[in-house]
Amino acid sequence: MSENNEDAVIVEGFRTPFVKSGKNFENMSVEELASHTLRELLERTQIDPKEIEGVILGNTVNSMDSPNLARTVSLLSGLPASVSATTVKRMDISSLESVVSATIKIKAGLANTMIAGGVENMSQMPILLNSGMTKIIKQIMQSKTWIEKAKQTLSLRLSDLKLQFADKKILIDSFSGLHQEQIAKALSDNFHISRKEQDEFTLMSFEKALAAQKKGKWKEEIVPVFPPPDFEWVEEDTELENKPSLHQLSELPSFFDKDHGTVTSGNSSFPADGAVLFLIMSKEKAKALGYQPLASIHSFACIGTESHTQGLGPVYASEKALKQAHLQIKDINLFEINEAFSAQALACLKAFESSALTENSTSLGAVDPSKCNVNGGSLALGNPLSATTARMILSLTKEMKRQQVEWGLVTSGMCEGQAGAFILKNIS
Repeated sequence: MSENNEDAVIVEGFRTPFVKSGKNFENMSVEELASHTLRELLERTQIDPKEIEGVILGNTVNSMDSPNLARTVSLLSGLPASVSATTVKRMDISSLESVVSATIKIKAGLANTMIAGGVENMSQMPILLNSGMTKIIKQIMQSKTWIEKAKQTLSLRLSDLKLQFADKKILIDSFSGLHQEQIAKALSDNFHISRKEQDEFTLMSFEKALAAQKKGKWKEEIVPVFPPPDFEWVEEDTELENKPSLHQLSELPSFFDKDHGTVTSGNSSFPADGAVLFLIMSKEKAKALGYQPLASIHSFACIGTESHTQGLGPVYASEKALKQAHLQIKDINLFEINEAFSAQALACLKAFESSALTENSTSLGAVDPSKCNVNGGSLALGNPLSATTARMILSLTKEMKRQQVEWGLVTSGMCEGQAGAFILKNIS
């Protein structure tokens, strides 16, 4: 969709620091993370809550306390009860889909002012019981006497005690049964990406992110959080201080294939907690309220791929978004490509130059490394699934303003073969 290209604009956006799961935000619910960010967005933009017409929030594993997480967050943030709220579940492009949905509403004339983004607290992802344990627990609860309850309890087998961690389960493709690390390994093999290249790419991500932090870039987009139980301010992405050395990365064991594997915990993004939210308006509404938007939403595309090629989804999605925008790779000034794995990001960069992956059998063109992920990515900052792509959009819009360049492209996706691409235009 690319008609009326400048009708929808990103007015402003903010995010929490990204924190490795199991650390600072482990006692902070997903509702609290998102509502804190939304309240800060409302306060800093000074938007009247009555102007908001809808909230669309991406989240991969909803809190059981909030079947429609976006609705709970909306109300906790002080928005009127009349505001509609929708929760989007599309794995690592959930937040991209939420921004797309808000954009479509605005372009279609159904709304003028929307909130969109994504949130994930991977620290609080549930531990799942297997079918055997679930069945026995139900039978125990339905039993009317203590003797019956005891019989059901004694029928437990060791295999029934096996638990599943949701954050691990969601990384397995439900159709093919392939784990994301296996897909990343296949990409490294197919594109001849060495272990050293992957580790060097990870290190480069950390170095870029640390350089951005030193220059104060992250402070422009981060809202500090005061989480329980310690109630100490978290103001920066917490894992940057743990930058590994190339030697440390080279010493880590590989997943699955201990002898020949190249994908490790070091060159893979780590699970994290965080929230990102945007204020999106029609261009006319933003002008009427006196806002100077960050960027206009020019075009976007979401696609699906075969399970075995899902890591290359960002390339296919980019081709479609570029075609809709009547642009070419050479026209794009800045790129954000998701760093789920070093192997996956490097494979995408190589695939942009491959004629075998495009509809018309011609290469999309090389992506200039100096224009790609200029402030680092998920390998250094962490990967709170449903918030990651929104963080990429936010970082890109801010950097486009700093450099005063015209075009930016965000592309992401891997899990379940879904991918998306987003083209932004600087309108300053």
